[in-house]
Amino acid sequence: MDFSALLARQDGGGLSLTDLINALPKCALDCILTAAGNSTCALTDNDCRCADTAYQAQASACILGACTVRESLATRNLTTIACNIKPYVNHSAKPVYLTMTILSGIFVALRFVARGRATVKVWWDDFCTLASLSGLIALTVIIMKLYDMGMGTDFWTIPQSNIDKIFQFWYVALFLYGITRTLSRISILLFYFRIFERTPGHKLRVGILIFDVVTCGALILLTLFPCTPISVFWTRWDGVRTGKCVDFKKEVLGIGIKDIFVDVIIITLPLPYIASLNLDRKKKILSMLLFSFGLCVIGTGIAKLTVVDKFVNSRNPTVDMLDLALISVLELDLGIICACLPSIKPLLTSRNVPFLKHLKSTKMGSYLGGSGTSSSGGTQKIHVTYSTTVASQSAGDEGLLIGQPDTDANGMALTNMNSRGEVQRGPQYASDWSCAGSQNENANETIQRPGTALTRD
Repeated sequence: MDFSALLARQDGGGLSLTDLINALPKCALDCILTAAGNSTCALTDNDCRCADTAYQAQASACILGACTVRESLATRNLTTIACNIKPYVNHSAKPVYLTMTILSGIFVALRFVARGRATVKVWWDDFCTLASLSGLIALTVIIMKLYDMGMGTDFWTIPQSNIDKIFQFWYVALFLYGITRTLSRISILLFYFRIFERTPGHKLRVGILIFDVVTCGALILLTLFPCTPISVFWTRWDGVRTGKCVDFKKEVLGIGIKDIFVDVIIITLPLPYIASLNLDRKKKILSMLLFSFGLCVIGTGIAKLTVVDKFVNSRNPTVDMLDLALISVLELDLGIICACLPSIKPLLTSRNVPFLKHLKSTKMGSYLGGSGTSSSGGTQKIHVTYSTTVASQSAGDEGLLIGQPDTDANGMALTNMNSRGEVQRGPQYASDWSCAGSQNENANETIQRPGTALTRD
């Protein structure tokens, strides 16, 4: 009997015994009859057979050994219909994919807006982030297509003509994951080249970048050529079309461990420089936020390793791939957001973020109420410490871990000064950080404004 016609006849009431016998493959029918002979249920008592776990276990074990994969899947689909068992369908993560992709896009857009606001030149780190977002969007589109073809649905209920296509899209998704993850890390490393251009450790940063590019390139090639011939990657599920393939579990574990190792290095790389700086409360909070996002990226990488075995050894891969797919895409989302956070500092002003107004008021209040405040002739002195840059002065203001003093107590913008008391003719990095052990001398200078004097210590 034609299987598709049989399904079309169902009105939610299951299959008749005659229909089931006519539709079942011969290998499966022999197993079912043998198991039924050992069961206490009558052959015509469908409800009893559906509830008899011992009968089902015996029949299933026999079918797996006697039938092909395609015959086994067709048999399970028929018997679940006969027992009125609804297929499992889980599309609950769809909104998560879409929301996180949109959020990542917003952060990338803010990154470029901040570049324009701070008149900072768009550089390779920005282009890498944009390319990474493009890969994430393409991957999200593929995930949505996978849902339409059967991901999240019991494997045996999916039309067998769709299964090759599902694994073809999964192959493309793995490639896009590798490209996107690599680009987001390179973006962060290139950002470090911007802000730490004249600090020690340049060779270390170059070495990390080269190591990441070389290892990721090798792993991406492994992802592109996992089997010989390549088509075996999406056809081997039926056990008939076979070839030589790498161990997928070992491949994912190797990539995951390497990624975690590099992520730990990347997130800890700027910590010695941050520790040597005197940051105000706002920058401490923002630095902690960036560090927290970095930890989240590492956390998702670790979580991914815990679900690989579930997918590799699954007899229901279209359902058991859900966790691996979701965690992997969340890892990409967080990586892109983490790469963008340092660059959006020019947008984090008290006008755009009211919470920061309180932080600034608290900081300025400590200046006004401390021993460094005096008044004479109606002119108030505020002692402000400036220090020279710790990085390149050729580029513009970078956010989060770097930046300039925003305003004085009267809301007027403070002018950047160099160590000789001259006005800087362009933005500089880290201009408001007081660096421990700096060899640059701070010049003493008083800037007079009506009612206010800013004294440079």
